[in-house]
This record gives sequence, structure tokens and C-alpha cells, in this order.
Amino acid sequence: MRPSAKGRLRGRGKDARNYRGTTQGEDAMSETFTAKSLFDLTGRTVIVTGGAVGIGKVYSKALGEVGANVVIADITDNEGGQLRGAIEDAGGNAIYVSTDVSHMAACTALAEKTLETFGAIDGLINNAALYSAIPKRDDWTTIPEDEWDQLMAVNLKGLFNCCKAATPAMKKQGSGKIINISSSTWLTGTTGRLHYT
Repeated sequence: MRPSAKGRLRGRGKDARNYRGTTQGEDAMSETFTAKSLFDLTGRTVIVTGGAVGIGKVYSKALGEVGANVVIADITDNEGGQLRGAIEDAGGNAIYVSTDVSHMAACTALAEKTLETFGAIDGLINNAALYSAIPKRDDWTTIPEDEWDQLMAVNLKGLFNCCKAATPAMKKQGSGKIINISSSTWLTGTTGRLHYT
């Protein structure tokens, strides 16, 4: 007999153990999995670049929900301040640091502020990127050089800058995790935005 879709998704069929270790069979799939039910990052400090809006905001909120000290790094000061307040109102710890990741000095200041506030950098999520702010082009040959340079400065060099700023603390601690966010456009490209990485 072919396993049900739920059984296939669990990968072990009817008698699979759920994340708590109890056998619930196919009913285990009906349980809602949330970040809070799967992770405990209490006391861990995580920087999220581009962390005030879009998917970065979702990362920041979820990290706050699982107990992490959240460092929201973004250039959108109003949204960053509001998100910091929302995380704190929900019982979490957060700071907002205005950070343009295209500048090494700003990334160094971000790492220093994080260490000054929380004493460690346990994680870095490189999420900051330009996308919707860049216009669509009918022909990639019409992309202006300054637009190309700006996008590369944020989307590519920004990742380098943040890693370079955070890594010394991680080495000193003997631990740390870096997550670099990408999109499927690296494989397929985006019509009108060939330079998006």
C-alpha cells in the first residue's frame, strides 16, 4: 500500500515520532510547527541585516520569539525602531542599529554595538539586499554603471563587510553561525533586473 501524503512528508510513515519523541502516527502532521516549538535561542545574540522590513522582519520577529537577543541592522530607521519596540513588547530583547552594509565602517560599528550591548555575536544573517528599489530594464545593456555598482556594494560587498566585522568575535568565542540569504534568481536571472544577485 502506498503511504499517504502526510506519511511521505514525515518520511517515516504511520509510526513516526514527532519532534517531542512521542508516537502520534499521522496525527503528528496536524500539529502546527512554529519557531518557538522547534528552537530555543535564549541568550544567543543574532544580527539580522535588512532586518526591519520584508523577510528580514520575519526573521527578526521569529528570533525574538525563541529568546534570541536580536540585533536589527537596517537603513529604515522608523521601521527598525518600531520592530525593536514590538519585539520588546512581546517579551524579547532587541536593539536597532542603523547600518548601511555597503560601508565597512558601518559594519564594524554594528559589530561593536552588538558586543557592547550583548557581549557576543552568536549568529549573523546576511539578508540585506536591493531589489524592489532598482528599476526594471527592458534591456540589460541599459543598466547604468552606478546602479550596477550600488547593487553590488549592498548585495555582494555588504555580505563580505558584515562577515569580516562579525567573524573576529565568533573566532574569539570559539563559535558562531553565519547564514547568507540568497534567492533562486542566481540560477534563473530576473527579467529586467539582470544585475540582481
